[in-house]
Amino acid sequence: MSLTEFLARVKFAIRVRQYDALRTVNREMVGLYWDLGAAIARKEEETGWGPAFVDSLARAVQAEFPGSRGFSAANLRSMRKVYSEYRDKPALQALMREVGWSKNLVVLRLCRADAEREFYLKAASRFGWSRAELEAQILGRTWERSQFEPAGFERTALYMLDARVAEALQDEYTCDLLEPRGKSPADGFHP
Repeated sequence: MSLTEFLARVKFAIRVRQYDALRTVNREMVGLYWDLGAAIARKEEETGWGPAFVDSLARAVQAEFPGSRGFSAANLRSMRKVYSEYRDKPALQALMREVGWSKNLVVLRLCRADAEREFYLKAASRFGWSRAELEAQILGRTWERSQFEPAGFERTALYMLDARVAEALQDEYTCDLLEPRGKSPADGFHP
């Protein structure tokens, strides 16, 4: 194995672990936000406290954790809203942990039906859609179109993926990138 091949495998192994670490951190963060949303909802139900409670909580948490951006009053309200919407929906609770928080908020804001939310959460996770791409897919009514396809979600999602690949192949620079150059680092890390 050449030094170039070895380096490619090392870089691949690092990227895989970085991605895995980011997914783990994301799951933990979304889990924390879920737990905070549940705690806020319970406290409001128990005490009858109103919006000023969330504002005070946000200020206290931000003072304790300066520089943390996720604990604004608006985000704490979003945590409570996500919890309230999904508290009796275990399938959606599991799926929401597979995508980033901002994507969860997009799905909650733009989708009404549970089946639609499930579709977009699965697709965002499976195809790695960015927040902007997810929003575009929702606004483009991909879920509705998939309902008329014989194979539903899988066929529509694969068609969209094929269209992206075809578009990329039209770019001459992409074609240069795709020329085979020996074994792929995707074969695994075996020094």
